[in-house]
Amino acid sequence: MEPFLRLLADLATLARGGVVALVLLRVGEGPEALAGVVRLLLLGWTLDVLDGWLARASRRPSPLAA
Repeated sequence: MEPFLRLLADLATLARGGVVALVLLRVGEGPEALAGVVRLLLLGWTLDVLDGWLARASRRPSPLAA
């Protein structure tokens, strides 16, 4: 079970990278993009919390661990 949790933690980390890319793509779109950016930030923060919880539950560091 621990390797599976570590894999999920790594996937959450990689997904956060995708969220950052999407946020950066919306820079310069103007005020109409604000709602979408806020949703993306909330998704990124949620993935961060989930990543931390899963990483601690796996009890083993992964190659993506800081």
